[in-house]
Amino acid sequence: MARKDRIVGHVLRVVDGDTLVLDVDDAYGNAYTYNDVERVRLRSLNAPEAGTQGAAAATARLRNRVQGRRVSVEVHARDVYGRVIGDLKVA
Repeated sequence: MARKDRIVGHVLRVVDGDTLVLDVDDAYGNAYTYNDVERVRLRSLNAPEAGTQGAAAATARLRNRVQGRRVSVEVHARDVYGRVIGDLKVA
């Protein structure tokens, strides 16, 4: 099985309950090139959409866990909106 790309950085902003903005400071040795700032959609999470019931709570929960923290993302793909789709680990 091929090795997945991994990017590491600090969470600049939580967009909603399953999307964040990452300041990428380590993306070396990967198969693909990454931007200095990437929007990341968490692969195994499907939070309520903005404006729907539970959305604010889901966003706050993710923000409390990762805002400003150093994280790594195992990259699985990019979606049609250009977001990195991946699994997140708090470093």
